[in-house]
Amino acid sequence: MKNNLFYYATSELSQDAFICWLVSFALPESKKDNKLKECAKDFICLLNPDIDKGSLILERIEKQATVKKGSIVDILLTLTSNSKHYKIIIEDKIYAVPHDNQLVRYLKDVKEKYPEHIVKGAFYKTGFPGDLSSVRAVGYTIITREMMLKLMEKYIKDTSNEIFKDYYCFWKQFQEKSQEYKSLPINKWDWWQLHGFYDYVHKSEFLKANKFGSNYSYVPNPSGGFLALWISDPSKSSKMTKENIPYELYLQMETAWNYQNDCYDIKICLKQGITDTDKMKKQNVKHGNMRDAVMYYSDGSSRIEKYNFVKPSRLGSGVHMTVGVYKSSYNDAESLFDSIKNAVHDYIKILDEL
Repeated sequence: MKNNLFYYATSELSQDAFICWLVSFALPESKKDNKLKECAKDFICLLNPDIDKGSLILERIEKQATVKKGSIVDILLTLTSNSKHYKIIIEDKIYAVPHDNQLVRYLKDVKEKYPEHIVKGAFYKTGFPGDLSSVRAVGYTIITREMMLKLMEKYIKDTSNEIFKDYYCFWKQFQEKSQEYKSLPINKWDWWQLHGFYDYVHKSEFLKANKFGSNYSYVPNPSGGFLALWISDPSKSSKMTKENIPYELYLQMETAWNYQNDCYDIKICLKQGITDTDKMKKQNVKHGNMRDAVMYYSDGSSRIEKYNFVKPSRLGSGVHMTVGVYKSSYNDAESLFDSIKNAVHDYIKILDEL
């Protein structure tokens, strides 16, 4: 992979350039490469299923398009299809997520600047997607790494273009490494396998069938940070203390690199998140009281131990506090997922009690 262009061109700007380069084969004046022209048109149709490939005419490609002050779109395509005029916004992310309501803002700004065009948005994500429900909610089409590889597979054997092949091979290897969590023991996992496992849990039928919410992301902290996967029951996770202080109770899988053992340390934690700290301060309610109300019954016996959680080695006093660590053992993806499912069942029992 080290002689692959995209081993070194790893930024989102580099990926912007690849997308623009690929799409450019759909321009009327592009180089004569029938396979890449077909692929470019298929890609544009993937961005917006309303586009008719047979009547598609790509007119303009803009990279880092300034729509208005403070509103810069990664890529903006101008095209016609079936006599309709389109502006297609492509928001390109590798590992980052949308921020500051940018997707809604881009749609609004482009519509205002080009009222004669049909404006559509596409969210292009090659890294691990996490929860993209907010992207779907604002009407953007989502293009994932798996979708792009599937599209490129149709053409990879019929082209000798090195840029095209390098991009495909880079993300194909990325995809394959991320799926190795299925065969490797946990003590052999690298960040690819860990993210692949988190993505598997996030998309699992187990969570969907029970209507649990989930997401995963890196959490920085002074000790080096960790990769977290959150799981919650939206219908039950919001709770209230006897002082009417609202809080959330959720599960958090925490994975940090152990430099001494050269492997990941994984914990499944029961977490409490205070949702109104101002009210807590005004009523002079202590963090410890909030935490203890979950950890213990009124007679002082342990609630969390009843449901297979143990007291954490260090009790925190912040907005988000660990109130229990799940008692379980695992050495591979299957046993770890079984532990997560067991922890979820016990977590639900605790929610039902509180």
